[in-house]
Amino acid sequence: MAGEEENRKKTGRALLDKEAYRNNYWRLGFRSRLYDLFTPRAYTESLSRAAALVPDAGLCLDAGCGSGQLIPLLARRGESCPLYLGADKLAEGLARARERAGRACFLRWDLTAETPFAAASIDVVVAHFSIYTLDDPPARLMAWRNLFELTRPGGQLIAANPSTHYSAETIIEHSLNSEQVQRGPLIAWLKRVFIAPITRHLGLAYIQRQLEEGGFHAYTPETFSAEVESAGWRVKAVEPVYAGSGILLTARRP
Repeated sequence: MAGEEENRKKTGRALLDKEAYRNNYWRLGFRSRLYDLFTPRAYTESLSRAAALVPDAGLCLDAGCGSGQLIPLLARRGESCPLYLGADKLAEGLARARERAGRACFLRWDLTAETPFAAASIDVVVAHFSIYTLDDPPARLMAWRNLFELTRPGGQLIAANPSTHYSAETIIEHSLNSEQVQRGPLIAWLKRVFIAPITRHLGLAYIQRQLEEGGFHAYTPETFSAEVESAGWRVKAVEPVYAGSGILLTARRP
């Protein structure tokens, strides 16, 4: 209990300190559970699309798994659910992901560091909104190469990153419209009044600023494909997701 109370105090202080917030954005989100609580429906729809592309059999690596939001989407398949392996460099995210786990294993790993997995041991890699946080091009290339090396020949990459058309307002409006269709006008209204302003201010607007200032990296379909293929992958398809603010790419290892 004392540890939890201290974590709450640290989170509160960091939310009021802009520099601390910038340096600990993801940790704060995972530790406070705000990341899951305020995830917009447009993001969940994008992740659901990525999950639908994961084959039933084999071993799936969730590269940059965060709080493990992919886990319940795959678990819906029941016995046909692939074996899940989550990797993230933040212990706070992994702690939340483990709470969702059924048949799952987790490992703390920076995607730019030497891979802890055997070469050609993974059947499919999902990298959903993770690589874009690396502002350094050589670091991103190293991450794609690491994922390439640990994937078996013929294995798949399913990756998503922000597009150059990223818009916090568009994401919010799409999410609220989708809430109204899926859950009715009352839920949509409650989300608009109580949830959307926090999602916009603490999350989406921050990411948009980072993309505009170069702290995070935004892609066009062409630059996304070129970067992935430079690591050895062969791109199969790209499509818009996340209310047009993201790009979903599928590729295979030759």
